[in-house]
Amino acid sequence: MKSEVIEGFQFSPQQKRLWLLQQDSNIYVSQVAILLEGILDIEVLQAATQKVVHRHEILRTSFHRRPGIKFPLQIIDKASTVSWCCINLKNFHQQEQRLKIAELLQEEKCSVSQSEKAALVRFSLLSLADNQHILIVSLPSLCADAWTLKNIVREISLSYALCLQRQDFSDEPVQYLQFSEWQNELLAEEDAKIGTGYWQKKEFKDVEPLKLPFELSNHSQIDFYPDIHSLNLPTDLAKNITEFVTKNHTNYHDFLLSCWYILIWRLTKKPEIVIHNLYNGRKYEELHETLGLLAKFLPLSCPITQEFKFREVLSSIGVTSSPSGTISGIFLTSRY
Repeated sequence: MKSEVIEGFQFSPQQKRLWLLQQDSNIYVSQVAILLEGILDIEVLQAATQKVVHRHEILRTSFHRRPGIKFPLQIIDKASTVSWCCINLKNFHQQEQRLKIAELLQEEKCSVSQSEKAALVRFSLLSLADNQHILIVSLPSLCADAWTLKNIVREISLSYALCLQRQDFSDEPVQYLQFSEWQNELLAEEDAKIGTGYWQKKEFKDVEPLKLPFELSNHSQIDFYPDIHSLNLPTDLAKNITEFVTKNHTNYHDFLLSCWYILIWRLTKKPEIVIHNLYNGRKYEELHETLGLLAKFLPLSCPITQEFKFREVLSSIGVTSSPSGTISGIFLTSRY
């Protein structure tokens, strides 16, 4: 009996963390809906998306579980198979179109999460009118963070323009496998001890889990479904925030993070709390155009008291939210 030989690569630290979180859940799917207005050549758009998938290995990467191995292997497919469908919604009213779009987004999410050997990336083109379309791109979150979705939109736009001119990309992007191997090598180097020591000194394990007011006691038995709630700030408040950020030489990220930290502190009444802050993982310019899961959440703690002023919290948050590249690269949730 012949044994199957598979050439695969190990997960990046970011993928390992997400894999432990998701297992067989269908909520970790990345999606982007692109509104296309004007005259559209659908055949050219299909060719453009094909080029983008062929250009980036992570869009041709499948994940295979092997007996006795904790994490799946990344297998890069040489052929760029693209799942593509066109759906005509021109005969539906605007409200019906919105409902259909929401349904299709959910259907595509389920299709991505349930497919192991099918095409990794799925494209769905919805025709709303002769000059208005929506292109939905769906793929596993193991392959894409929020920055990657923006890169995909830009790549499709550029590829479409190049296809119209019968041209091709002239540059070679940094592939995700290169990033993944570099991250794993970083953890094996001697310098990794510095970062490991830094996070161990934080002693996050000794901090009690947060419990919010009216929090359900059996929430672990309830399925988790992420949601987004938008809030439009009054013009005067938005102006005041801008003036404060400018005057104090800070940024909106640290300002809002400080507000969030103080809110959680007030609700929990804990002297010290730990929240997780998202880092895009693209410190180096060479990684700005890379597709894949580069982002990571790092723990952040800033002990505060009732006597602290907002500027003091903001200053502390600004320092603690920007650890050095080596230190931030060493943190692995599974270790601590």
